[in-house]
Amino acid sequence: MKFSVEQILDLPDTKILGCQKVEGMGLVIEIEADVNFSTCNSCGQISRNIHQNHWRIIQDLSWGVLPVLLKINRRQYMCKKCQKPFSEDLYFVDKKRGYTRRFAKHIVEQVLDSNMFECS
Repeated sequence: MKFSVEQILDLPDTKILGCQKVEGMGLVIEIEADVNFSTCNSCGQISRNIHQNHWRIIQDLSWGVLPVLLKINRRQYMCKKCQKPFSEDLYFVDKKRGYTRRFAKHIVEQVLDSNMFECS
């Protein structure tokens, strides 16, 4: 049975722009949101006016022994109502974090399941 990168990555509402194995880094998957609009954080107005593209690289869950990095186009929009630029929200990564929420959850589970803090 074959699976596509989209199925394995399992990030709904995103589209895969590219995928490559980079020596010394792992698998780098380029993605962006599958919609062409976002809601302004200040006034709630929906905007389709892209102001800039910001590329970020964040850590995701590994695929076997292969580290996975997501190269994300986090677009910045300009709100026509309040005239302020704002970045689109990405539901799978918290702001100012270099890793996905599921990666953080996995690390916490590993620490909680380990016995490195037990006294003998």
